Amino acid sequence: KDRKLRIIGDGHNKVDLIYIDNAVHGHILAWQGLVNLLPCDGKAYFISDDKPIELWVWVNQLLAQLELPLIEQKISYQKAYRIGAVMEWLYTFFKLKGEPPITRFVADSLSTHHYFDNRSAKKDFQYQIMVGSEEAMQKTLLDLKQRFQL
Repeated sequence: KDRKLRIIGDGHNKVDLIYIDNAVHGHILAWQGLVNLLPCDGKAYFISDDKPIELWVWVNQLLAQLELPLIEQKISYQKAYRIGAVMEWLYTFFKLKGEPPITRFVADSLSTHHYFDNRSAKKDFQYQIMVGSEEAMQKTLLDLKQRFQL
């Protein structure tokens, strides 16, 4: 309700999402790969919904579907990072309870690109998404509307 969230940076950073069913499926496939001695032992893998999205466009699409106010105000990455550093210091120095409203990590996460290549998971243990992005959005919206009585 306070509308404190701001777009950090230019608002065009791309990120990977993963719907829970796809995450579970990927973990089961990786486990089966280990059991069946596929070439995935000791490797790290990225799994996602295989379609990077613009974070802030997606957030606003979600909010629009929930008939909630869109996030339009922006703050520069540098300013958000500095505020995060100050907030971390204040919470540490004064031993404040809870989490700071912003940290340097949050400023980084909400402003930078972070998406990854699934090819190794597809090759080594045949990872593929089970729930597409549209279906995942619809299921997420239904859950949020029920959970928060929207």
